[in-house]
Order: sequence, then C-alpha cells, then structure tokens
Amino acid sequence: RLTVMTLPRPVGFADTDDYKLALSFDGEQYLTPWLTIISEKLTFTPMVTVKLSHRGTELRSMQAVVEPVPQEFIQKHAEQIDAFNNVSHWPKHLLMNYEWTEEIEVDELLGINFLLGIGVIAVMIMIVSIYRAYYDKIAKLVEELADEEEDEAEKKD
Repeated sequence: RLTVMTLPRPVGFADTDDYKLALSFDGEQYLTPWLTIISEKLTFTPMVTVKLSHRGTELRSMQAVVEPVPQEFIQKHAEQIDAFNNVSHWPKHLLMNYEWTEEIEVDELLGINFLLGIGVIAVMIMIVSIYRAYYDKIAKLVEELADEEEDEAEKKD
C-alpha cells in the first residue's frame, strides 16, 4: 500500500542538515533505526519501504528501507518529485510503501485431532463393512459353537 507522509520543517533546520526518520510499530515493540530521508549524500529521491509480517492479528516482524522512488512514479508525478528535491520547499511529502506478508497459522493439535477422528471413523466403517460381509458366516459359526456346547452338556448328563 502506497501512502504519503507529510514531513514538516523542523525548527532551526538548515538546508545542509540531514533529515532522519524513525518509525515505531506495535507499541514500540518494533522500532526502525534512524532512516536518512534528506541529505546531501543521497543521490536519489527517497521512498521508505516498510515490510511487515503478521500472523493473525499479531505483528511478527518489521523491516524499513530507504529506496529510490520507482521510475514510473517519477514520470507520472514529476511536479511532486521536483518539490521534494527543492531544498526551500516545505512541507515535504515522503512516499511510504507498506508491504504486508501473512504467516499462515497452523494449529498442530487441531490437525492431529482431525486426523485421529478421521482414522476412528474409517475403522468404524471398516468394522461395519466386515460385519455385513461375513454376517452369515459369523452367525453359522456362533450357532455351531452353541450346538457343540449343548452336545457336550448332554453327554455329561
């Protein structure tokens, strides 16, 4: 997401001074180092790219880098770029590019429980299938065993 940050002229700022910016995210849990935005040493018009990584609603990591403004933006918005590069024109408008990366949440316990449930259901289906396929044979076996027990009981009497 591309946004613009307005940079006011600090009190006592000279045209040869460096203008630095530090960013803070998630209640100052993630801080950037000082990023040089305006300096005689910079040979390009700056844009700050902030890469944020999150998992659910939790910010996991952050990185900020000063990069040159892309060429296609320079061509489309030459007037704003010229104003930024003009040392006497204030306030300055800094391009901020936010890139979000989502880390997928994986609940291992839920996955194991799901696989266990599927396994139990599969075993139950297999048992019912075997029972239906061999019902007649099982009934005959039980009947034969019952008959043998009756025969043995009669022989003892």
